[in-house]
Amino acid sequence: IYLMKLKCIYHILWSYFFLTILSNFALQGQTVFNPRSPINHPILLSGSFGELRATHFHAGIDIKSKNGVAGDPIYSIEEGYVSRIVVRADGYGNAIYVSHPGSFTSVYGHFEEFSSPFSDFVKQTQYKLKSFELEIEPEPGQFPVTKGQLLGKMGNSGTSFGPHLHFEIRNTKTDRPINPLFYGFRPPDKRPPVISGIKITQFTTDSIEYSSQKFSASSNGNGKYKLKADTLIVDAEKIGIEFNGYDQMDGVYNKHGIVELIMKINGEIVYQYRVDSFSFEEARHIYAHVNYTSFFQDKSKYQHCYILPADPLKIYRNSGEKSALISLKKYEKQLIEIIVRDFNNNESNIRFWVKRNSKTIAKPSPLIYNYILDPGKPALVNDQSAILYFSDSAIYSRMFLHLTQSNSIEKPYKSPFIFINNGFKIFKEKVDLFIKYDSLSPEKLLKTVVVECGSGSRLNSYGGDIFDTYIHAKINRFGTYALFVDTIPPEIKSKNFKSDMTGQQSVSFIIDDNLESENRSNELRYYGYIDDQWVLFEYDKKSKTITHHFEKILDKGTHTLKIELRDGKNNLKVFKDKFIK
Repeated sequence: IYLMKLKCIYHILWSYFFLTILSNFALQGQTVFNPRSPINHPILLSGSFGELRATHFHAGIDIKSKNGVAGDPIYSIEEGYVSRIVVRADGYGNAIYVSHPGSFTSVYGHFEEFSSPFSDFVKQTQYKLKSFELEIEPEPGQFPVTKGQLLGKMGNSGTSFGPHLHFEIRNTKTDRPINPLFYGFRPPDKRPPVISGIKITQFTTDSIEYSSQKFSASSNGNGKYKLKADTLIVDAEKIGIEFNGYDQMDGVYNKHGIVELIMKINGEIVYQYRVDSFSFEEARHIYAHVNYTSFFQDKSKYQHCYILPADPLKIYRNSGEKSALISLKKYEKQLIEIIVRDFNNNESNIRFWVKRNSKTIAKPSPLIYNYILDPGKPALVNDQSAILYFSDSAIYSRMFLHLTQSNSIEKPYKSPFIFINNGFKIFKEKVDLFIKYDSLSPEKLLKTVVVECGSGSRLNSYGGDIFDTYIHAKINRFGTYALFVDTIPPEIKSKNFKSDMTGQQSVSFIIDDNLESENRSNELRYYGYIDDQWVLFEYDKKSKTITHHFEKILDKGTHTLKIELRDGKNNLKVFKDKFIK
């Protein structure tokens, strides 16, 4: 009973503390922030705030459509003005940002279409700039909106794989997203989180990771979980605990992120995080929070219950200077308890003992490396045909780098393979890679890129700049790299073009390249013309489709359609044909 009272007091104090902060934000300018729902139907979520995505923490909530199709109306949650309009082939797709009194901004992403006057303004600007993609910041008085004003229709634009609304609330001054559930956008949820498993990662006494073992968890009901054995015998003197699990809400099958995790050792909190708000700079550091090796191998998202030395995330609490790695003493058991909660304070927990093997301590296999890198220290690594430069903020923890190269050059590559590997690692910041070239003509040099080999059916291009006798690119992970001369033009394939387009409302093409681009500067660029006049082609990157909707002012008769398509190395493909309309 006493523990239940403490738990209740904790939840009350935490809710009071955070709601007080929100109230202070809301009362700036003596304006109370009392938003309505951005939709008319009940809110159900396909994605939650702070949940773990492949490259970031999710900065909003994903609201499901009413019937699983596009077209649901989207409304402004409060009065204000449109402060930004974005059109992109990926990301949030078609998005509107509305700034409200009280220093709040609401964000609406993946529109199928904007309502007027926004749609007219966007189209006029696209034709003025001759660009599908836009990022516009209108003047504060240009587009005032009222509470409940129609902004557009729910859709699937950008990096979206089903009709939904990506919805955010941000602090206008800091641009930090805040969990929208604090503002009343709460779907029904009485289900506690699910604990899928635990992983024990073994470390040397000087905190070098060398092995791990997974343990599945099963439910006892009412949020209580257990492992098959209540005591885990570990052949190590130091370990780290990792957690795998998710949350689910009433009425949906989707797996959401947990909001809070607490780990106790022998009753004492040694690790805790809670995701209520974060900066976009922090969001990309999910690689410090999640075991990327597991994610790379089998897509499982094991979260560290310990903190890497150069982890910059500010979501952690009660950790002080502790890393939360556990030292195991001979003949001594330690009780581990992990508690996870969702936003509605539905709670699950798991308890187990860990004990060091009293007879043996497993000796880690010798690491194969030729360089040791430490966070906070820049490093220049020079190895025959390759140079790597790590800034002082490039890595999260000590790294044992194994840099080697192949003995020969294989076709169609123009350098030896550069092997940068020792496990699966993502860098904290991009690293400069320089690969030496030899016997390339000036024309081929201009077409040379750094590619990552062996990571899929196609090569990943990181682009490339000439730097003395090297080709330079920025990379973000371990892998196998080489130089490649890209002289192959991209491809244009018709989806519905024909000589007689009478009665057709639009024309679409698939555009593609022989290389996958790892940065936007190397992506495909296209230009469409009808009778030598630029026309708007919308681009959906996930389906690789460009589409032009014929204008009503297009005269009847014969016209010439032309599409120019260029890749990151300026290789050109042209489609040109006549059609009747």
